[in-house]
Amino acid sequence: RNLTSGEATFGTLQETIDAANVGDVIGIRQGAYLLAEPANLKNGIDLQDGPIVLKKGVKLQGGYDENWEMTGGPESTVLDGGGLVRCLTAVDLTEPCEVANLTMQHGEADRGGAVLIVNSAVSLRDCVIAQNHATQGGSMFCSKRANIDLVNCLVVQNSANQDAGISAPLCFGRLRFQNCTFMANADTEGRSATLHVGEWLGSPARFTDSILWNAGAAHELNSYP
Repeated sequence: RNLTSGEATFGTLQETIDAANVGDVIGIRQGAYLLAEPANLKNGIDLQDGPIVLKKGVKLQGGYDENWEMTGGPESTVLDGGGLVRCLTAVDLTEPCEVANLTMQHGEADRGGAVLIVNSAVSLRDCVIAQNHATQGGSMFCSKRANIDLVNCLVVQNSANQDAGISAPLCFGRLRFQNCTFMANADTEGRSATLHVGEWLGSPARFTDSILWNAGAAHELNSYP
Protein backbone atom coordinates (compact mmCIF):
# COMPACT_ATOMS: atom_id res chain seq x y z
CA ARG A 1 0.00 0.00 0.00
CA ASN A 2 0.95 3.65 -0.45
CA LEU A 3 -0.21 5.69 2.54
CA THR A 4 -0.16 9.46 2.86
CA SER A 5 -0.10 11.15 6.23
CA GLY A 6 -2.63 13.95 6.52
CA GLU A 7 -5.55 11.88 5.27
CA ALA A 8 -8.72 11.98 7.34
CA THR A 9 -8.00 8.55 8.78
CA PHE A 10 -4.45 9.46 9.86
CA GLY A 11 -4.16 12.58 12.03
CA THR A 12 -0.43 12.42 12.69
CA LEU A 13 2.59 10.93 11.04
CA GLN A 14 3.02 8.58 13.99
CA GLU A 15 -0.58 7.41 13.68
CA THR A 16 0.05 6.73 10.00
CA ILE A 17 3.13 4.68 10.85
CA ASP A 18 1.27 2.76 13.55
CA ALA A 19 -1.52 1.90 11.07
CA ALA A 20 0.90 0.72 8.38
CA ASN A 21 1.71 -2.88 7.53
CA VAL A 22 4.92 -4.51 6.34
CA GLY A 23 5.66 -3.30 2.81
CA ASP A 24 3.69 -0.05 3.08
CA VAL A 25 5.20 3.24 1.86
CA ILE A 26 4.27 6.42 3.75
CA GLY A 27 4.58 9.65 1.77
CA ILE A 28 5.30 12.89 3.63
CA ARG A 29 4.35 16.21 2.08
CA GLN A 30 7.01 18.88 1.63
CA GLY A 31 7.46 21.22 4.59
CA ALA A 32 9.29 21.70 7.87
CA TYR A 33 7.84 19.77 10.80
CA LEU A 34 8.81 20.73 14.32
CA LEU A 35 8.71 17.59 16.45
CA ALA A 36 9.07 19.34 19.78
CA GLU A 37 5.68 21.07 19.77
CA PRO A 38 2.44 19.16 20.44
CA ALA A 39 -0.44 19.60 18.00
CA ASN A 40 1.87 21.24 15.46
CA LEU A 41 -0.19 21.24 12.27
CA LYS A 42 1.68 22.02 9.05
CA ASN A 43 0.87 20.86 5.54
CA GLY A 44 -1.84 18.56 6.87
CA ILE A 45 0.43 16.56 9.18
CA ASP A 46 -0.09 16.92 12.92
CA LEU A 47 3.15 15.74 14.50
CA GLN A 48 3.32 14.56 18.07
CA ASP A 49 5.50 15.98 20.82
CA GLY A 50 8.50 13.67 20.45
CA PRO A 51 10.57 11.61 18.02
CA ILE A 52 9.07 9.56 15.23
CA VAL A 53 9.10 5.85 16.15
CA LEU A 54 9.69 3.64 13.12
CA LYS A 55 7.78 0.41 12.51
CA LYS A 56 9.02 -2.85 11.04
CA GLY A 57 8.90 -3.22 7.27
CA VAL A 58 7.62 0.32 6.62
CA LYS A 59 9.18 2.99 4.40
CA LEU A 60 9.01 6.75 5.05
CA GLN A 61 9.58 8.96 2.02
CA GLY A 62 9.56 12.74 1.84
CA GLY A 63 9.37 15.20 -1.05
CA TYR A 64 5.69 15.02 -2.02
CA ASP A 65 3.96 18.17 -3.28
CA GLU A 66 0.34 19.25 -2.79
CA ASN A 67 -0.75 16.82 -5.50
CA TRP A 68 1.07 13.96 -3.76
CA GLU A 69 3.67 13.75 -6.51
CA MET A 70 7.30 13.44 -5.43
CA THR A 71 8.95 16.57 -6.80
CA GLY A 72 11.29 17.69 -4.01
CA GLY A 73 14.67 16.57 -2.72
CA PRO A 74 15.57 15.87 0.92
CA GLU A 75 15.81 19.58 1.72
CA SER A 76 12.10 19.97 0.90
CA THR A 77 10.87 17.77 3.78
CA VAL A 78 12.42 18.45 7.18
CA LEU A 79 11.95 16.72 10.53
CA ASP A 80 13.18 19.24 13.09
CA GLY A 81 13.84 18.25 16.71
CA GLY A 82 13.85 21.89 17.79
CA GLY A 83 16.91 21.27 19.96
CA LEU A 84 14.72 19.28 22.35
CA VAL A 85 14.05 15.77 21.00
CA ARG A 86 15.58 13.13 18.74
CA CYS A 87 14.12 12.91 15.22
CA LEU A 88 13.81 9.14 14.64
CA THR A 89 13.90 5.99 16.78
CA ALA A 90 14.01 2.32 15.71
CA VAL A 91 14.08 -0.30 18.47
CA ASP A 92 13.69 -4.10 18.23
CA LEU A 93 12.22 -4.15 14.72
CA THR A 94 11.93 -7.66 13.28
CA GLU A 95 11.69 -6.48 9.65
CA PRO A 96 13.94 -3.93 7.87
CA CYS A 97 12.61 -0.41 7.42
CA GLU A 98 13.67 2.48 5.20
CA VAL A 99 13.79 6.27 5.45
CA ALA A 100 14.24 8.21 2.21
CA ASN A 101 14.42 11.77 0.91
CA LEU A 102 14.24 13.51 4.29
CA THR A 103 16.27 16.03 6.27
CA MET A 104 16.69 15.41 10.00
CA GLN A 105 17.99 18.42 11.87
CA HIS A 106 18.27 20.09 15.28
CA GLY A 107 17.71 16.82 17.14
CA GLU A 108 18.89 16.56 20.75
CA ALA A 109 19.32 13.46 22.90
CA ASP A 110 21.67 11.71 25.27
CA ARG A 111 22.49 9.10 22.60
CA GLY A 112 21.82 9.67 18.92
CA GLY A 113 20.89 13.30 18.31
CA ALA A 114 19.01 12.57 15.07
CA VAL A 115 18.61 8.78 14.99
CA LEU A 116 18.68 5.93 17.53
CA ILE A 117 18.83 2.39 16.16
CA VAL A 118 18.78 -0.58 18.53
CA ASN A 119 18.52 -4.19 17.40
CA SER A 120 17.00 -3.16 14.06
CA ALA A 121 17.85 -2.98 10.35
CA VAL A 122 17.42 0.50 8.91
CA SER A 123 18.28 1.92 5.49
CA LEU A 124 18.60 5.68 5.01
CA ARG A 125 18.69 6.84 1.39
CA ASP A 126 19.02 10.34 -0.04
CA CYS A 127 18.84 11.90 3.42
CA VAL A 128 20.49 14.88 5.11
CA ILE A 129 21.43 14.60 8.79
CA ALA A 130 22.53 18.03 9.93
CA GLN A 131 23.11 20.15 13.04
CA ASN A 132 22.04 17.57 15.59
CA HIS A 133 23.62 17.18 19.04
CA ALA A 134 24.00 14.42 21.61
CA THR A 135 26.18 13.46 24.52
CA GLN A 136 27.24 10.47 22.40
CA GLY A 137 26.58 10.04 18.68
CA GLY A 138 25.72 13.50 17.37
CA SER A 139 23.96 12.22 14.25
CA MET A 140 23.27 8.57 15.16
CA PHE A 141 23.72 5.96 17.89
CA CYS A 142 23.62 2.24 17.00
CA SER A 143 23.47 -0.59 19.51
CA LYS A 144 23.14 -4.38 19.69
CA ARG A 145 22.33 -6.05 16.34
CA ALA A 146 21.87 -2.83 14.40
CA ASN A 147 22.29 -3.24 10.64
CA ILE A 148 22.70 0.15 9.00
CA ASP A 149 22.87 1.17 5.34
CA LEU A 150 23.41 4.83 4.43
CA VAL A 151 23.20 5.57 0.70
CA ASN A 152 23.59 9.00 -0.90
CA CYS A 153 23.42 10.73 2.48
CA LEU A 154 24.97 13.95 3.77
CA VAL A 155 26.01 13.94 7.45
CA VAL A 156 27.11 17.48 8.27
CA GLN A 157 27.73 19.82 11.21
CA ASN A 158 26.60 17.45 13.92
CA SER A 159 28.18 17.71 17.36
CA ALA A 160 28.62 15.63 20.49
CA ASN A 161 30.73 15.29 23.59
CA GLN A 162 31.78 11.90 22.15
CA ASP A 163 31.47 10.71 18.54
CA ALA A 164 30.02 13.57 16.53
CA GLY A 165 28.97 11.39 13.61
CA ILE A 166 27.89 7.81 14.22
CA SER A 167 28.56 6.06 17.50
CA ALA A 168 28.40 2.25 17.58
CA PRO A 169 30.57 1.11 20.51
CA LEU A 170 28.23 -1.73 21.51
CA CYS A 171 27.01 -2.68 18.04
CA PHE A 172 27.56 -6.19 16.67
CA GLY A 173 25.64 -5.74 13.43
CA ARG A 174 26.61 -4.41 9.97
CA LEU A 175 27.47 -0.83 8.98
CA ARG A 176 27.58 0.16 5.28
CA PHE A 177 28.04 3.62 3.74
CA GLN A 178 27.76 4.28 0.00
CA ASN A 179 28.10 7.62 -1.80
CA CYS A 180 27.93 9.49 1.51
CA THR A 181 29.62 12.68 2.66
CA PHE A 182 30.63 13.28 6.29
CA MET A 183 31.66 16.88 6.81
CA ALA A 184 32.42 19.25 9.70
CA ASN A 185 31.14 17.03 12.50
CA ALA A 186 32.60 18.24 15.80
CA ASP A 187 33.49 16.05 18.80
CA THR A 188 34.38 18.12 21.84
CA GLU A 189 36.34 15.29 23.48
CA GLY A 190 38.22 14.50 20.29
CA ARG A 191 37.30 10.81 20.04
CA SER A 192 35.83 10.52 16.52
CA ALA A 193 34.20 12.83 14.00
CA THR A 194 32.67 10.26 11.62
CA LEU A 195 32.40 6.74 13.08
CA HIS A 196 33.27 5.00 16.33
CA VAL A 197 32.87 1.23 16.51
CA GLY A 198 33.55 -1.32 19.21
CA GLU A 199 35.31 -4.66 19.16
CA TRP A 200 32.00 -6.57 18.82
CA LEU A 201 31.06 -5.30 15.34
CA GLY A 202 29.92 -8.33 13.32
CA SER A 203 31.82 -7.32 10.17
CA PRO A 204 34.09 -4.39 9.27
CA ALA A 205 32.34 -1.10 8.60
CA ARG A 206 32.48 -0.43 4.86
CA PHE A 207 32.73 2.94 3.11
CA THR A 208 32.21 2.96 -0.69
CA ASP A 209 32.66 6.10 -2.80
CA SER A 210 32.28 8.26 0.31
CA ILE A 211 33.96 11.48 1.46
CA LEU A 212 35.15 12.15 5.02
CA TRP A 213 36.60 15.61 5.55
CA ASN A 214 36.94 18.75 7.66
CA ALA A 215 36.66 16.78 10.89
CA GLY A 216 36.10 18.62 14.14
CA ALA A 217 37.99 15.97 16.12
CA ALA A 218 41.42 14.38 16.23
CA HIS A 219 40.19 11.28 14.37
CA GLU A 220 37.71 10.71 11.56
CA LEU A 221 37.41 7.03 12.53
CA ASN A 222 38.04 5.31 15.83
CA SER A 223 37.61 1.86 17.35
CA TYR A 224 38.23 0.15 20.63
CA PRO A 225 41.45 -1.88 20.74
